[in-house]
Amino acid sequence: MHFAPCIASAWPHYVLTYRHGAGRYGIRVENPKGVEQGVVRIELDGESQPLGVGIQLVDDGQVHRVRVELGPIDPVQGPGSPAPQA
Repeated sequence: MHFAPCIASAWPHYVLTYRHGAGRYGIRVENPKGVEQGVVRIELDGESQPLGVGIQLVDDGQVHRVRVELGPIDPVQGPGSPAPQA
């Protein structure tokens, strides 16, 4: 599953539940910087995930927690790029 959410800048967050077979995914999209788009962090069950790759859905009968954080993206580096070295 890939994430590219768009949200009203005034919304602090939204939540949804997604089912994949017997697996369930509780997804929370957080908007602490008040932006409309731009994924800066994804966590699956508390573990940070690489950006731009998505998450692998599993049909395992478990409930999984996904946290997607929005924020400003450096247009030169793009999402998931390493921070510039000083």
